[in-house]
Amino acid sequence: RQRSSHLYQPMLWLWMIFSEEGHLRVPTLKNYLLQNNDFTKAFFYEDHLPPYQRLKWYQRAARLACYFLLLLTVSARMATLGLQAESSALEPRAACREACEEAHYPFGSLCKDLEDLSAVTITRHGNQYDRLFYFPVPPEDCAGDPENCPAYAVYLQCRAFVDTPSSSKDIILSNGSIRKQRHEICFNACRRPGNDTEENGFIGLDARPLCAANSDTADLLCVSSDDGYESQLVFYGGYLCFSGGHEDSRFERGCTSWSLLWLGILIANVIQAITEMMIFYATGLVEDVRVYSEARNKCLGHSALTVYFLAIIILLFQPLQIAETTGRGLDVLVTVVLSLLMDQAKNFVVQPVIWWVLIRRCGTIFPGIQEYNEEYLLQWDLQDSLVMSA
Repeated sequence: RQRSSHLYQPMLWLWMIFSEEGHLRVPTLKNYLLQNNDFTKAFFYEDHLPPYQRLKWYQRAARLACYFLLLLTVSARMATLGLQAESSALEPRAACREACEEAHYPFGSLCKDLEDLSAVTITRHGNQYDRLFYFPVPPEDCAGDPENCPAYAVYLQCRAFVDTPSSSKDIILSNGSIRKQRHEICFNACRRPGNDTEENGFIGLDARPLCAANSDTADLLCVSSDDGYESQLVFYGGYLCFSGGHEDSRFERGCTSWSLLWLGILIANVIQAITEMMIFYATGLVEDVRVYSEARNKCLGHSALTVYFLAIIILLFQPLQIAETTGRGLDVLVTVVLSLLMDQAKNFVVQPVIWWVLIRRCGTIFPGIQEYNEEYLLQWDLQDSLVMSA
């Protein structure tokens, strides 16, 4: 009878509907909420549990830390969902800037930003680009010795982006017009009538001068890394931003999607439930070095928890790196904070319903003893669990 309540704490309400002691160990609503909240159960003394199931303070702290890390990892991945391709698409912007400064070293000032020095604006595929920097063609000593000047090879790649057809997704604006994502890398420094045409997406304001007849100028205007990018949230719908407008995504900051928020909370709750079951399974095992199977199971249980904890930390690195590369760190912060608040709000709304319907069986049984007392429980007969009696 003692071991029948082994999974009691991880999912109190889940255990209660399977337990034959469910009619005897009914907590009050206050105690039930304390026992099932991720924060309060880290500090709430577990006198409602059998002694062998009670966790020490550092074990409860570790469980709370796992909850935080899990929610952070899942929320960060939700906030950067689909941005791996965005990050890869925009990495050449930084590479072009580095190549420009390297090719013209020590005259890196030639790679000057234009937004403060001129009113150069280029419109392509419905997007206006005005955060540009000047990339002059590398000097002859660099172009003539590409092996010792790797920046020249990067320059050629940046130049190739000028005529590369766009593979970006189309975005339908609120007024019904269509534009593509902000994925442009470089443009010609002057307008070439044969290249910069409407068929290639050059419709709208273009402040570049016309190229001279038969000009072979190969200078470039490349987009700065801080120009911004197209938020992936437009493809999930129902998203909000705490700053900026939806028509120009580069000014949007602190954005999140309601659908991704709830999906992240659902995933985190399922994983957290499994994790807590693992914790109590491992802590409830008897460690007897004289019995190989018991020592093995104890070791495997703790090893699985250690691997899980390390996996959460490792999986957190990628979304944080993507957020830093694409300048969306505030998106991650907003998503994490809202996920935490919504998860706790959901807990306070859903748990009373579970307590009334499943624990108290729609009010047909009432709270009893609140502290675990085996002698008291032995005085009463067991009954079929809610699941068995259904």
